[in-house]
Amino acid sequence: MKRYKFLLVALSCFLCGCGWVPPWTYYTAESFIAYYLAGDIKVHTLGTNRVRLYWGFTQEYSYNSWGEEKYVYEELCVKHNDLEYDKRVPDPKALETGDGTYRMVYWKDFVAIDVVSDRNFDTEHLAGSSLGDVVEYGGWSYWEYIKNNYTGREENYISGYINDLPEDGLCLVKELFLYFNEVPESAVGKHNLTITIIADDGTVYELACPVELAAVEE
Repeated sequence: MKRYKFLLVALSCFLCGCGWVPPWTYYTAESFIAYYLAGDIKVHTLGTNRVRLYWGFTQEYSYNSWGEEKYVYEELCVKHNDLEYDKRVPDPKALETGDGTYRMVYWKDFVAIDVVSDRNFDTEHLAGSSLGDVVEYGGWSYWEYIKNNYTGREENYISGYINDLPEDGLCLVKELFLYFNEVPESAVGKHNLTITIIADDGTVYELACPVELAAVEE
């Protein structure tokens, strides 16, 4: 009996390595989003001209939570009208999706983002003034898919200038980047950025991050 159990475990491990998803990880999902991640927003530099925002989560609210956590999850699903997915799918944590964030999003939506630098960017953007019409955002969101009744692409690329966010904000964000697409000669070099993010519930996040700006080749 022990030998058969060992062989079963070995076979499962082999199949998982081949991309096979164990059937016992499947469940009927009423909502597309499986995990809402709560916690601080963190930032780090990605080479030149770009920073990445990521979720330093300390709590998750999911379809398989219990008690108060399950209540919060259900309230978030109602908020985003994510209630009629109704498909049998595997738990995202059982999938080999590269970054491991499939159907996982930050638990708050963003209505405003601003960036300032400790250095002059150009003659119109002096140190301490908003770079809202200079800095662009880019990332991935599930909002359009859910808003369109689960049709089209699941993950949609979102982008634009940070002073021109969509009318309903940045919702159901999987990951987010901020970057400089145009850098004048006067701005080349190290900048210490202060990034302010306002969530739809009024929560204000203030982040500090150094970034090296380099001229962008056309």
